[in-house]
Amino acid sequence: MRADDGYDPEGPVLPAPDEEALAEAERFARQIERRDRGEVDEEAFRRFRLQNGVYGIRGQADVQMVRVKIPFGVLSAAQAERLAEVARTFTRHGAGHLTTRQCIQFHWVPLRQVPDLIRRLGEVGLTTREACGNTVRNVTADPLAGVAPDEVFDIRPYAAAYVRHFLRNPANQCLPRKFKTAFSGSDADRAACAMHDFGALATVRVVNGRPVRGFRVFVGGGLGSLPRAAILLEEFTPADQLIVTAEAVLRVFDRLGNRADPHRARLKFLVESLGAERFRELVLRERK
Repeated sequence: MRADDGYDPEGPVLPAPDEEALAEAERFARQIERRDRGEVDEEAFRRFRLQNGVYGIRGQADVQMVRVKIPFGVLSAAQAERLAEVARTFTRHGAGHLTTRQCIQFHWVPLRQVPDLIRRLGEVGLTTREACGNTVRNVTADPLAGVAPDEVFDIRPYAAAYVRHFLRNPANQCLPRKFKTAFSGSDADRAACAMHDFGALATVRVVNGRPVRGFRVFVGGGLGSLPRAAILLEEFTPADQLIVTAEAVLRVFDRLGNRADPHRARLKFLVESLGAERFRELVLRERK
């Protein structure tokens, strides 16, 4: 995870085109055909479309909301132009909606037009994959990342590596509940790490006389009707251990999370039930 590993501040967020997103557009079209022929039941189709970032709109048959992930809130000019084109082409009102988690949503999209929408996004390196469902959702970051005068270091390369690792990763395709991540580059914490399932706050520690990049890692935060502040998992996680630490958290959550009650399935409830020390012990053992 070098600072220059796979992230060009002057270039697109993800490679363009995203070949896997183009393939997903084709799979989506085939799945619609199978559902129309009665080969796929509605519940299986619902799970499939949620995995691909497509929500049904209550009371509207075959009309969808499509959510597009914008990893850590960074877009190239070509991607911004394509999003505007998608809004004009596919939505009822010609507009997209910005979300609090740095996604863009398109409402009132006819189901049979969704594959073409996904394809057009994939052509410029954007994807709807895992924007919904019980997966690792869009990875958010400090909106001033890369230009903030108070940042310890630019967190965007590390957020990009995290995105690449978990996107379409089998380890997080069927979690007990959704999993939200944030990166912050300074103690101002403009991405609000403590209200996320996994928060990474940049820090530097001197090791053997040289500065080493790392993160203060927070886990188990969340809002909703029963808000919880995240616990501090580690005061210092070296940058090259960040992703394996996050996967250890996911694996513990996957095994022990509450799958019986969706209202108490978020990671914050597992941390609360186990206690901070026990949860930390399980995660560090899993990481090892």
